[in-house]
Amino acid sequence: MFSITVWIFIVVAVLAYFVLKPKKRTINLPGPWGLPIVGNAFQIGKRMHITMAKWGMKYGPMCKVKLGPMEVVVISDQHVAKEMLAMDAFVGRTTPPEFVLYEGETVGIIGSEGELWEQQRRFVVRQLRDFGFGKSSMESIIMEEVNELGERLAAFKGEPITNMKSFLSLATVNSLWSIVAGTRYSQDDPKLRALAHRLSGAFNDAGENAGALFLMKWLKHIAPEFCGYNGIRRMFADLAEFVSKTIQEHKNTFQEDSPRDFIDVYLKEIKSTTDPSSSFHGAEAAGADTMASTLNWAILHIINNPEILRKLQAEIKEVTGNSRPVSFSDRPKMPYTLAMINEMLRLTLSPFGVPHCVLNDTEYKGVFLPKGTIIMINLHFLHHDPRVWGDPENFRPERFLTPNEKSLVKNEYLNPFMVGRRQCPGESLARDTIFLFLVNLVQKFDILKEPSSEVDLEPEIGFLLQPKPYKAVFLERKL
Repeated sequence: MFSITVWIFIVVAVLAYFVLKPKKRTINLPGPWGLPIVGNAFQIGKRMHITMAKWGMKYGPMCKVKLGPMEVVVISDQHVAKEMLAMDAFVGRTTPPEFVLYEGETVGIIGSEGELWEQQRRFVVRQLRDFGFGKSSMESIIMEEVNELGERLAAFKGEPITNMKSFLSLATVNSLWSIVAGTRYSQDDPKLRALAHRLSGAFNDAGENAGALFLMKWLKHIAPEFCGYNGIRRMFADLAEFVSKTIQEHKNTFQEDSPRDFIDVYLKEIKSTTDPSSSFHGAEAAGADTMASTLNWAILHIINNPEILRKLQAEIKEVTGNSRPVSFSDRPKMPYTLAMINEMLRLTLSPFGVPHCVLNDTEYKGVFLPKGTIIMINLHFLHHDPRVWGDPENFRPERFLTPNEKSLVKNEYLNPFMVGRRQCPGESLARDTIFLFLVNLVQKFDILKEPSSEVDLEPEIGFLLQPKPYKAVFLERKL
């Protein structure tokens, strides 16, 4: 009798809630039908990017997805995305849990908004420019890591390598940390391994369900371990401690008139911030993992299709004669390599990027969007829309080349680093790093599939789409 009474009370309470709660103006957009209370949460599944791609095809450029009590606007059209993200009303952030170390504290250029974001973005863009995209100083830092990575791979003497992600993460993290903190480690140094694990884990090791936290914050209260929230907090707290310690070491030896690196310049110019380490948490993690993931996918596609390796090596030989390493200055003469990088970025980066948030009640194309509405760019769909790409599932660098394959074609539909005012400021650095690692490894090695293994191109799901572990063989070439 008691249990029946309790159930009746619960049913009445739920009905009363929906009947008596204030009616808010809903977003008048098409979208999938959902269940009461949970909305479409259980329809998404573990492969959220595939589900969203299907909804993008079915419901058009703008659709509404309900996740629990929240209405999320999903953008599945490149022109709409560019127009919206250029507007001030849509530069807000949803304060995703990945960037919350402690309740109420948002960190970094990725998670912040308003004046703090404007300040940090201006600083990052200016300093990356001053440190020099494509300059010899930047190139020498990256090439030092390329050369050590080459030595480590050569030491296997043709034996299969099963942990390419680890090798690439250590090398790319080291180059990025050299720029940020002026510190370089040997790639087998335990300190570097710990840093690389923190940075990679901050986005992807917390679990395949972590992506849902971007849109369904209430999951952290219901199942914090299962949804990845606890793992993310632990990883970011660990990363924050490491970065804070590094900044304190800089403070102890800081000389305002002679900054040594990115952190020194930050300490000199932004003295009023309560937590200077916050600018490096999310950006460092996102940048390092993006570069390593893209290179990891590149190697996987090379061993899956030896013709790609042949074309890359032929282009390198034509430009350098194989008498010297490839440099930044060679890029304009290497259209196939650049097309290969574009195709990698089209296929493999974050399926959605970081969600945006409407800052004020806004009307866009006749649709009312209340303050706080989450805007999600269906990035995976935009880069896999068959109406744009024709054969989006095929790895085909030639789609970015002229018919004679002699020149690179700019494609307005390729935007892996997002668009608008919150476009990633580290795009040039990421592309520079990926280019130098890829071409110099391909120049030095024949990269082959281990004969008894199979190639699986299905990704592991996380903040980024990561390749599953595979076996690769690196054979030194006689140049």
